Amino acid sequence: MENRFDTAAQTWDTTPTTQQLSEAIVSKLHTQISFTDSMHVLDYGAGTGLVLFSMQALVHHITAVDTSQGMRNVLQQKIINQGVTNVTVSDIDIEHTKLPESTYDVFVSSMTLHHIQNTIDFFEKAYQSLTKGGKLALFDLVTEDGSFHKQPDSSIHHLGFHPHAIAKIMESIGFTYISVSEFYTLPKEGALYPIFAAFGTKE
Repeated sequence: MENRFDTAAQTWDTTPTTQQLSEAIVSKLHTQISFTDSMHVLDYGAGTGLVLFSMQALVHHITAVDTSQGMRNVLQQKIINQGVTNVTVSDIDIEHTKLPESTYDVFVSSMTLHHIQNTIDFFEKAYQSLTKGGKLALFDLVTEDGSFHKQPDSSIHHLGFHPHAIAKIMESIGFTYISVSEFYTLPKEGALYPIFAAFGTKE
């Protein structure tokens, strides 16, 4: 996974599908989450920061996590270039490491879940990492036929997810005010791929 994304990082921001999807996610995110200057946000799978920088000026701090060194390098250079002081970049791997508990007010993850092998474990760790009243905002592919990734590799553990299945997992873990639904259709190489948004609260 790291090698593919390390290479892709250099042109990630100029890829039309990446730009379009990031814009759609940012728009949806900000209609559902009211960011404040006291919040600590975790952006898991932050990539080059296309979603992150829409939140950065609104919150107290963002911990940006990505397992790709290439993605982290690009993001870190943006942080330096823009003089940003409230973003910390980390390489925490949620599949092998526990997150700090009761720490984050918002947990954001965009197009990362299908790269995580144990979906339930991911949601459990996300839940535990949130403060009381903290919110999860997650975006990923609706179940597709495998054509989204033209050159699939071992980093792809799921061909998307059914929104109802995601809602059931969130409910079983303890999230409340759950909303999981398709919100955008991404055109890519002549095909259309529905994207879902999942929101929930830790009470």
